[in-house]
Amino acid sequence: MNKRTQIIIGIVIIIILLIGVAIFVHLSKNIPSVEIPVEIQKPVGEAMKTCLVLDEEYCQKGEPLYDKDGKFVGLGFSLPDKTKIYAPFDGTMDNGGMFDVFENQTHQGIFIEAREGNKIITFAALGAVGATIKPEQPVFPEKPDRLVAEPVEKGEFVARVNKALPYKIILPSGEKDYDVFIGFWEFNSVKEEGGVSKELFKKFFNYINPE
Repeated sequence: MNKRTQIIIGIVIIIILLIGVAIFVHLSKNIPSVEIPVEIQKPVGEAMKTCLVLDEEYCQKGEPLYDKDGKFVGLGFSLPDKTKIYAPFDGTMDNGGMFDVFENQTHQGIFIEAREGNKIITFAALGAVGATIKPEQPVFPEKPDRLVAEPVEKGEFVARVNKALPYKIILPSGEKDYDVFIGFWEFNSVKEEGGVSKELFKKFFNYINPE
């Protein structure tokens, strides 16, 4: 193969490559773009301003409740029947306890407890509230629905409003009543002191100022 033939072959190869590139560019311009759907994760917690305890539409319906001395004790909610209640944190749940929301007003409901270092934190939903979970191993065979230190996870659906229950949270003045009382408490096991946790109320219901 002489030098002239080699030059001609080289030129032909270059021309073929250029034609191939031109065809590719032309076709790529005519290929319709495909949009890949992206699943948007909804932010939770403080980013969404949610209380986690209730569905979002009910989170800001709580009204601050005070005892006869003007001390903040918790939130009162008037909610539709079957409204869902969720665990605000990992912990253990009990549905056999009672609590005096106001003087001479003892109410049943659910309690969720967890330990954070030296602190024991407790969440309660009291009043017309019934648990929706069952114990894996009933502690009391005669009461198969009785929960004792039953493990629950943050965000788990654990109870619902049951207006068939004859319970109401009534203000000391008698002027108003509520279906559900929401409470948060903390107890320092080292200092052996505790009470209403304003910190937890601000965390889960950040529209209120529990002072």
